[in-house]
Amino acid sequence: TEIYTLSLHDALPIFREGELSAALSTLLAAGQSHEAARIIAGLSAERADRLGHVELSALVASLPRDAVGAHPRILVHLARACEPAAQLRLRAESLERARALARADDRMLVREIDVELARDLVRDGEGEAAAVLAQGALAEAGDGELVTRTRALTVLGQVEAAGREPDSL
Repeated sequence: TEIYTLSLHDALPIFREGELSAALSTLLAAGQSHEAARIIAGLSAERADRLGHVELSALVASLPRDAVGAHPRILVHLARACEPAAQLRLRAESLERARALARADDRMLVREIDVELARDLVRDGEGEAAAVLAQGALAEAGDGELVTRTRALTVLGQVEAAGREPDSL
């Protein structure tokens, strides 16, 4: 019986051809969980959303805590994927864990988390608190933070709309 050793070298061609799930499975099977975590964390918001909350949740569960801890953006991706699926508890847990793991000097990640928390506050009728978080994130966000800026502006628009008379909308 031959034993095959899987590695990042095996996963990269799969990843390049767009088979993200297969590439991540290859890495995890090869014991390359930190590399898998790095790839997941580095995904665009759009690409992570395509994985969906079920697959992202399974991936997070299969990663060691230290791999997730080294790449807490994974949890932001999971939280975002949970929102349209109304997986409120998993979303809240993911954001709480991401906030606890985020380094204070990683301001971009902190802003991403703040905007996601602001979205939850709007949903829960806490518009004033949501606006404070969203305005803070928007004031600091750079040009390269399109998703954060867009989501912050959405929060501010929702807060503004909620405060208006229905006839004025």
